Amino acid sequence: MKILSIEVFGIVTLVVILLTPFIKLKNHFFIMVFFSLFTATAAFNIEKGGLSLSIIPVHLIGMTFALRMMINIVKKRAIHKKSIWLTLFVLWSTISVVLLPIIDDYIPNHVTVRHYFSGEGFDPIAFSTGNVTQLAYLLFGYIIYFVTVEYIMSSRDPFKLINQTITVLVAASIVICFIGIYEMIAKFLNLPYTEIFRNFSGVVIYTNYRISSVAHEPSMFAYCIIICAALMCFHNSSNTLLRKNKNKFFLFIILVGLFSTSTTFLLGFLILLFYASNDYVNTKKLNMFASAKFYFSILGIAFSGYWLLNIPFIKEKTVGRAVETLTFSNFSGADRIEKVIHHLDAFTYSPILGLGFGTTRSYDAFTTILCNLGIIGMLIFILYVFTSIRKINKVKRGSNKDIAKSLQAAFICWLIMFMISVPEMYFIYLWILFALIEVTIATQKKQPANSFNEKKI
Repeated sequence: MKILSIEVFGIVTLVVILLTPFIKLKNHFFIMVFFSLFTATAAFNIEKGGLSLSIIPVHLIGMTFALRMMINIVKKRAIHKKSIWLTLFVLWSTISVVLLPIIDDYIPNHVTVRHYFSGEGFDPIAFSTGNVTQLAYLLFGYIIYFVTVEYIMSSRDPFKLINQTITVLVAASIVICFIGIYEMIAKFLNLPYTEIFRNFSGVVIYTNYRISSVAHEPSMFAYCIIICAALMCFHNSSNTLLRKNKNKFFLFIILVGLFSTSTTFLLGFLILLFYASNDYVNTKKLNMFASAKFYFSILGIAFSGYWLLNIPFIKEKTVGRAVETLTFSNFSGADRIEKVIHHLDAFTYSPILGLGFGTTRSYDAFTTILCNLGIIGMLIFILYVFTSIRKINKVKRGSNKDIAKSLQAAFICWLIMFMISVPEMYFIYLWILFALIEVTIATQKKQPANSFNEKKI
């Protein structure tokens, strides 16, 4: 058995790393942003004994970017302000893992949770590899957030760089949608796919035609593209092709997302539709008659969609499964309710401190955070969310309102999907989103000084 195997994207990653000394920091940053969406595409797989570990491209590309940035931060001897609540959230997550061995002594043996690596069953509270790996992913995400804030804040034109970063994220989402289409074709024609694009250790292999693309599973693919679709909604791309074909690409992403047949996609799309509709009404300041026409149009589209999706073949291949899950009429919906109730019960045995970050992974972030980090962690998280939305709302009134709307729409879509469906925070594109929000808020208040000289990096 091979201890270390290099995959197709491992070769790409090695080329990028070897060229690092010759790549401008800006290009290095954009490459990292692009590959942040490839969450289940391994560059290297490590297997030894019972250990199975995958390293994805953004781990290595992001770390080399972080190292370059750290060198410049040390030279500059100054750092920009970060979100205090996000920083405290990461700090408390770290402390909770340290406290786990102490807390474990006071938890009765009959209390069980769903561990990260224990399948669908429940196991007693215990320190596990899940605590180590999940905390490591969280800390790495925070490092990327930290250096991204520093890099953009120290550029000569932060808002231009934010615009370009959103463009890269949107372009990457279109690429992974095309990969998703190839996935369906590959399954039908028995072409190579999994070994190239979804070779992350432990990833679930689906034999049906649900699209996962380069994500761990269909829900995580939907999670990613809805966030990018939200960014696209109000964004005036710096790329001519994306700007002129914005509506076509948006429709393309939504149509591909339907084939994930994911509850997460349906939920995220409804949130985005509501946000965009509300913004349209508020921005246009529609009178009563115009508002009525607008809402009747929305109702007409919704009715047409409902009629189409009740055609058996279309329903089965798109959102049929998602609707059944949302209405708790299939196994997935009932299973989610069971996990919520079970983890709320476990939470009562350590309500203040929690059971330690990474101890459990429910099917929603609400019970996952409550269980793992207790009331302290949940309060810190709520304060981060509240302050971020409130501050970005103020930026919407300024000259950079389009960027602020894009970021706020993406953040709200992420938040609701995160709290209800996909409770992972380790995806690097999320930390890049957090960084873009932080920079947008800070830059609106005061333009930064001491910009980096790209030629000297």
